[in-house]
Amino acid sequence: LLGIRYSWGDKELDGRDCSSTTQSIYNAFGFMMPRNTTQQMYTPQYGEAVNGVNDKYMQNNYKPGTLIYSSTHVMMYIGENAEGKSWLLQKSSVKL
Repeated sequence: LLGIRYSWGDKELDGRDCSSTTQSIYNAFGFMMPRNTTQQMYTPQYGEAVNGVNDKYMQNNYKPGTLIYSSTHVMMYIGENAEGKSWLLQKSSVKL
């Protein structure tokens, strides 16, 4: 999935959005995941909706693979680095 550009709703043939990215990752391991962020939020065993979290909260409450939902976006907590900073996997339209 690296290098695939962002495409809301997967409208472009060579693009993906945040929810289809998390869906594909979960499906690769045999877990069925709904297609869009709103539907994924209704599967609470996979994650939680948040307003704001910090490294300490994520590290104490999440396991790698936990999904983090905002109003229209989903990210995946994948763990922490050697410096204790949390890492999140996401597909976003924002260029870094």
